[in-house]
Amino acid sequence: MVNLGLIEPGVCTMYGMRVEKVEEGRDEIRVATTGAIYTINKANGEGQILCEQRIGGERPVATLRVHRPLSALTVEETSDKVCIIHQSTPPTEAWRGLRIRIHADSMMSIVGDIPIKATFTGSLIPEYGAVERGNFILIDEGGGIGCYPLGWEPPKASLRFSGRDWQISLLLGGGRSFLTSVFPPRPFNWAKSFRDRIVHHFALDKPYPRDEEIREWSQYGNILVLHATIWKGKYTRVGRELKGTVDAYADASYTSYRYTPKDPEELRRVVDAAHDAGMRVIPYMSPSMSLAEDDEFIREVGRVVQDHNMDGVYFDGVSDEVGQAYKIMCGVRSLLGDRVLYVHVPSPIIGESYGDGYYVYCPFIDAYADYTLRAEHIKNFDWRYLRYTISTYNISNSIGFVCNYNYPPEFVRKIMDQVLAANARLPYWVGRWISGEFLREERPKDLKIEEELQQVMREEYFPKLNEAEKRINP
Repeated sequence: MVNLGLIEPGVCTMYGMRVEKVEEGRDEIRVATTGAIYTINKANGEGQILCEQRIGGERPVATLRVHRPLSALTVEETSDKVCIIHQSTPPTEAWRGLRIRIHADSMMSIVGDIPIKATFTGSLIPEYGAVERGNFILIDEGGGIGCYPLGWEPPKASLRFSGRDWQISLLLGGGRSFLTSVFPPRPFNWAKSFRDRIVHHFALDKPYPRDEEIREWSQYGNILVLHATIWKGKYTRVGRELKGTVDAYADASYTSYRYTPKDPEELRRVVDAAHDAGMRVIPYMSPSMSLAEDDEFIREVGRVVQDHNMDGVYFDGVSDEVGQAYKIMCGVRSLLGDRVLYVHVPSPIIGESYGDGYYVYCPFIDAYADYTLRAEHIKNFDWRYLRYTISTYNISNSIGFVCNYNYPPEFVRKIMDQVLAANARLPYWVGRWISGEFLREERPKDLKIEEELQQVMREEYFPKLNEAEKRINP
């Protein structure tokens, strides 16, 4: 084999994920990323690609066949971010061009000039599995594999599962891409999972907390999330006072094209006070709801972080479309460098996202986030949902948090041991969250759920988290 280049250690531009080694020979092309090895068999007329997981121990997770010869494939370009592989044939041939891109996040994209039948087979027995509109994800305790045909029209699909192996076949039209994800794409950061503790602040009538409140919260967290009420919306831009939650939603500060503080001096005070208290500050932004699109939104993230001395951003959603979400997450991560990227429901959810069902999501997108937040309004989930959807351990290996601001305190008390066992985490919610729930205009005067939840977190959860850290790092 010819070694096309071993990227030097320390060259890492994609958040701990790299194309590490590419080898091209007469019979195969082998591409190793941080999390996966893809071995393309050029001698086998079925177009066989072996998909192997690296992190947590090397193992095959699936074999992909595209049912056409790959003998004309050659490596076109390679860097630490991507390996580009191409096959071109004369127009008289029965089989034609094929383009393959293998990314640093262990995602492989394939598109052919003519229709492709993609058949995945494997013996990985999933603890969590979902198949939806030709997309699938299969996960066990150590990792797994997923596939994502791009485009809105579902491909024709067939599947077979037994107690020992499985097979999923997709028929894709010419010019249509499908993505294969082997995961986890990067190691889990144990130190960060214990060290970084997130405080969410929201209050309709008090968007900028007092210095003494910030100092108090810094005892329990080192990252402060400021929610959408810090920004001007349609009403507040023209000086209209908000009189309730319905007004707050109509103000729509979360949809802004340009995020503008209601009070720049107050925002500067809050950021300075948090920094003095040893906290990083990240503001609310929403790629999925902003009127800025794609590159416009990425530029706006850069402006907000620079103009307001922020330590990163908190996203409420990204995009429902896989390709667009991937572009935004990669672009924002490249812009932020090692600053914080915390994302609520980060990757596109393929299937029903609310309720007790299981759905397909994208570990290669989630991996660009430091932290993810899931399970808003879902107060009755089982272990599989907690371990394989909320927790990201051995999946994307971001750090998964439970969106529990409106959970009954007794339920939070009940689940906290399971949350830690799943290597997930709980945020600390301060302010007035329940008053905004389901567009309520009035907050019940005797409602103490926030105070009770904060007490449970301070007196029970954080001591348990500290004990868990000692067990991992005695």
